[in-house]
Amino acid sequence: AFLGAGNYTALHVRRNDLQYKQTQVSSKQTYADVAPLLNRGETIYLATDESRGSFFDTLRQQQHPVVQFADLFNAHGPLRHVAVPPKLVGCVEQAICAMGRRFAGTQYSTFSSYITRLRGYVNAPDTLIHYHNLPSDSSEAHHVETGSHSADDYLEENAVMWRETRDLSRDPVDTGRALVTGMASGMASGMASGMASGMA
Repeated sequence: AFLGAGNYTALHVRRNDLQYKQTQVSSKQTYADVAPLLNRGETIYLATDESRGSFFDTLRQQQHPVVQFADLFNAHGPLRHVAVPPKLVGCVEQAICAMGRRFAGTQYSTFSSYITRLRGYVNAPDTLIHYHNLPSDSSEAHHVETGSHSADDYLEENAVMWRETRDLSRDPVDTGRALVTGMASGMASGMASGMASGMA
């Protein structure tokens, strides 16, 4: 499947080391929660620390192509000639998730929270907060804090913070947007050319 900015929905499913047990749901429940967010046949980019590939078989059986990091960067992937240092894999995945049409993260995960922040910076089509472990119509899933900030704000990334950051200094925000957009566009172009070569 071709990934281009806004042409897929991204999921971050954190499974192994998050202390909030209510976020640990089955693959079947994850699909039930995010299905209303998906377009018919839409590609899903899946960022996860779950090592059992079979865990997400439910997603793969729903007529939605599922793409993961390894599918792009392994020896047979369209970006196989791009070397990503191990320490930067998480950053690259966050950039990919940030450029999706929609994003559903893991509740209480700071990795997901940062993706939501990036989506605000790049003016993603949908900047509502969705979680794979909550139904898409849940009031918690769409919660956007509008009050004053507190020590718990690391759990929430929202439009108030995006606006305040832009007001404080526009240049860093514009630079961040350009970096994320450029990275994602470069990956999309690389995938397109790689796939074209593979199909030739």
